[in-house]
Amino acid sequence: MADPCLSAVPLLVAGSARGRSREATTLFTERSRRLRVADSYNPCVKVSSERLPDSQLRVEIEVEPDRVERSIEDAYKRLARRVKVPGFRPGKAPRALVERQLGGREALLHDALDRLVPEVYDEVVEEHELRPVDLPSVSITNLEPVTFTATVPLIPEVKLGDYKSLRVEREPVAVSEEEVEAALERLRQMQATLEPVDRPLQMGDTLRANVSGTQDGVEQFSQDDAEFAIQDGVNVSLPGFTDQLIGISRGETREFSLTIPDDYPDESQRGKQLDYAVTANEVKEQRLPTLDDELAKGIREGYDTLTELREEIRGEISREMERRNGEVLQSKILEQIVAGAEVEYPPVLVEREVDHILKDHAGRSGSSLEDQLQQLGKSEEQLKEELRPEGESRLRNSLVLGQIAEDEGIEATPEEINEELDRLTQGAGGQLRELFDSENGRTALRRGIMTRKTFERLVELIAVDPGTLPPDETEEAEAKPRRRRKAAAGPKAKASAESDTGEAESVEATDSENEEQK
Repeated sequence: MADPCLSAVPLLVAGSARGRSREATTLFTERSRRLRVADSYNPCVKVSSERLPDSQLRVEIEVEPDRVERSIEDAYKRLARRVKVPGFRPGKAPRALVERQLGGREALLHDALDRLVPEVYDEVVEEHELRPVDLPSVSITNLEPVTFTATVPLIPEVKLGDYKSLRVEREPVAVSEEEVEAALERLRQMQATLEPVDRPLQMGDTLRANVSGTQDGVEQFSQDDAEFAIQDGVNVSLPGFTDQLIGISRGETREFSLTIPDDYPDESQRGKQLDYAVTANEVKEQRLPTLDDELAKGIREGYDTLTELREEIRGEISREMERRNGEVLQSKILEQIVAGAEVEYPPVLVEREVDHILKDHAGRSGSSLEDQLQQLGKSEEQLKEELRPEGESRLRNSLVLGQIAEDEGIEATPEEINEELDRLTQGAGGQLRELFDSENGRTALRRGIMTRKTFERLVELIAVDPGTLPPDETEEAEAKPRRRRKAAAGPKAKASAESDTGEAESVEATDSENEEQK
């Protein structure tokens, strides 16, 4: 399962302003090289560049007139075949007549620039060994001579601090008797039976009833023989619904009204009144089995006594606690490493990560983005703005984790990927294996293995046993990331507010294999 704190969007390395791109594989082994920012000259193009904040480069490109003229001539040949000029076959009319038919030389020039600008940009990217992560923002600033600027989003740069000197304590694993007994009680509740009783409804009972609701005299819903448990602190329908039913007897009908709360998902319904009519058909009481050896035998095979079952439950709780504590430990370690790192990335990558989060949420909920926006009562831009901090955090985490993996020489071998593939598809149908055994599937498996191995390495380097660090040192270690985030947020928030770049996408970085192919 992908880590929700990490970016999971493949990076598109945009090598062309016409949109050619290739999908990179993962964040882990991508090194952010420093790009040459210098003036240059070749017979057809003059280039000057300026490094911008947030891993961007502004490139100004002037195209020599001879090359522009050749492009205009090519545009004339293309358009002459489509322009009808009286007295001439398609493609045979003189250039002057074609220009006149199109409205002047500017028409040919603009058609020429549609092809010339991307072509020249590609050449500059290759000549200067630039590594864009997306298409540039292009603006033509002059036509005589033809000059344009391209703001290029570059591969992020990560400078790690001295993460190997960090120390983070593991959380102790201690299972209390209360936790064991609570787990046993939950198992006992699962074995309970419901039996009809001839008395008024009490808290903890189950009610079978006919329920209807109207609003302003219009029926909103109606259900016969609806069955629901009456439990303290658990809402059925609107808050206060179950409280109105306590004491109801079989055959009795109760009518009451409730106000729809202010946090109801549908804003148009908030504050309105809903009128209920509930007729009790049957009251059921929960009967719990005795907590003894016979119950243990019935709950799970292989357990003859309650003592054996109790010890197994203790072990399960301990293992689950170790798992949760491990996740907390990893989060603390990564948080401190990220706080001590310098990470620079173009805004376009954050927006891409936000888009991925939106799609991820929609996929998990099973509803469309439009439906979610309607339920939340928000616009897409409002929701994106709320998700931007999460997207930025995931991006920074992934970039830092990827740099650590590279520095530590961590790789996922083909054998490890095959083993993971076998584990995940064991006993499953051929379609599932085919899905995981595809190029994208193996890339996802590789990414997951790399994440796991990198965290294992960090735990090995940084984690210490509980009680190892003095209390003041532990508190200081946990406070540093918060102070650094707060300090970094001020100037960055101000810069973001003053910036007019605004547009972005999100990330996963490339690895050395794809870099060699580039």
